[in-house]
Amino acid sequence: MEFNSSGSEAFYVAAQAKSEKQVVAIKTKDFYFWGMSPEKPDFNLQDETNGLGVYNPSYVNIEQSYSFSDILYTVITLGLYCPVTYKITLLSNEELK
Repeated sequence: MEFNSSGSEAFYVAAQAKSEKQVVAIKTKDFYFWGMSPEKPDFNLQDETNGLGVYNPSYVNIEQSYSFSDILYTVITLGLYCPVTYKITLLSNEELK
Protein backbone atom coordinates (compact mmCIF):
# COMPACT_ATOMS: atom_id res chain seq x y z
CA MET A 1 0.00 0.00 0.00
CA GLU A 2 1.21 3.48 -0.79
CA PHE A 3 0.29 6.51 1.32
CA ASN A 4 0.70 10.07 0.05
CA SER A 5 -0.61 13.58 0.49
CA SER A 6 -2.31 15.78 -2.11
CA GLY A 7 -0.05 18.69 -1.14
CA SER A 8 -2.67 21.15 0.09
CA GLU A 9 -1.59 20.37 3.66
CA ALA A 10 1.87 19.15 4.69
CA PHE A 11 2.26 15.96 6.72
CA TYR A 12 5.48 16.06 8.74
CA VAL A 13 7.44 13.00 9.80
CA ALA A 14 9.00 14.70 12.84
CA ALA A 15 6.97 16.20 15.69
CA GLN A 16 6.39 19.96 15.45
CA ALA A 17 6.82 22.47 18.28
CA LYS A 18 3.14 22.75 19.26
CA SER A 19 2.07 19.18 18.58
CA GLU A 20 -0.19 18.36 21.48
CA LYS A 21 -3.16 16.27 20.36
CA GLN A 22 -2.68 12.64 19.36
CA VAL A 23 -5.11 11.38 16.71
CA VAL A 24 -5.58 7.69 15.91
CA ALA A 25 -7.59 6.36 12.96
CA ILE A 26 -8.10 2.63 12.38
CA LYS A 27 -9.41 1.77 8.93
CA THR A 28 -9.82 -1.24 6.67
CA LYS A 29 -9.04 -1.41 2.96
CA ASP A 30 -10.65 -4.02 0.74
CA PHE A 31 -8.56 -6.11 -1.63
CA TYR A 32 -9.69 -8.88 -3.94
CA PHE A 33 -8.16 -11.98 -5.58
CA TRP A 34 -5.48 -12.58 -2.93
CA GLY A 35 -4.52 -8.91 -2.86
CA MET A 36 -3.91 -8.55 -6.60
CA SER A 37 -6.76 -6.07 -7.11
CA PRO A 38 -6.45 -3.12 -6.96
CA GLU A 39 -2.98 -3.42 -8.44
CA LYS A 40 -1.54 -0.24 -6.96
CA PRO A 41 -3.57 0.92 -3.96
CA ASP A 42 -3.08 4.60 -3.31
CA PHE A 43 -4.19 6.38 -0.13
CA ASN A 44 -4.43 10.13 0.25
CA LEU A 45 -3.68 10.90 3.90
CA GLN A 46 -5.89 13.99 3.82
CA ASP A 47 -8.86 11.91 2.72
CA GLU A 48 -8.11 9.35 5.44
CA THR A 49 -7.95 11.99 8.21
CA ASN A 50 -10.93 14.11 7.11
CA GLY A 51 -13.36 14.71 9.95
CA LEU A 52 -10.81 13.94 12.66
CA GLY A 53 -10.06 17.57 13.57
CA VAL A 54 -6.49 17.44 12.28
CA TYR A 55 -4.55 20.68 11.85
CA ASN A 56 -0.88 20.70 10.79
CA PRO A 57 -0.37 16.95 11.22
CA SER A 58 3.06 15.75 12.27
CA TYR A 59 4.83 12.63 13.53
CA VAL A 60 2.79 10.46 11.18
CA ASN A 61 3.02 6.72 11.83
CA ILE A 62 1.24 4.10 9.70
CA GLU A 63 0.98 0.45 10.75
CA GLN A 64 -0.46 -2.21 8.48
CA SER A 65 -1.76 -5.41 10.06
CA TYR A 66 -4.05 -8.35 9.53
CA SER A 67 -6.65 -8.79 12.26
CA PHE A 68 -8.29 -12.10 13.07
CA SER A 69 -11.40 -11.08 11.12
CA ASP A 70 -9.25 -10.09 8.11
CA ILE A 71 -7.68 -13.55 8.03
CA LEU A 72 -11.02 -15.25 8.62
CA TYR A 73 -12.69 -13.42 5.71
CA THR A 74 -9.74 -14.27 3.46
CA VAL A 75 -9.91 -17.98 4.32
CA ILE A 76 -13.72 -18.23 4.12
CA THR A 77 -13.86 -16.55 0.69
CA LEU A 78 -10.81 -18.52 -0.54
CA GLY A 79 -8.96 -15.28 -1.18
CA LEU A 80 -11.63 -13.57 -3.26
CA TYR A 81 -11.96 -10.93 -0.53
CA CYS A 82 -8.85 -9.89 1.43
CA PRO A 83 -9.33 -6.98 3.85
CA VAL A 84 -6.29 -5.26 5.37
CA THR A 85 -6.44 -3.17 8.55
CA TYR A 86 -4.19 -0.15 8.98
CA LYS A 87 -3.72 2.33 11.79
CA ILE A 88 -2.71 5.96 11.27
CA THR A 89 -1.34 7.72 14.34
CA LEU A 90 -0.35 11.39 14.19
CA LEU A 91 0.00 14.52 16.26
CA SER A 92 -2.07 17.62 15.56
CA ASN A 93 -1.26 21.19 16.62
CA GLU A 94 -4.83 22.16 17.46
CA GLU A 95 -8.40 21.19 16.79
CA LEU A 96 -10.33 22.78 13.96
CA LYS A 97 -13.06 25.04 15.23
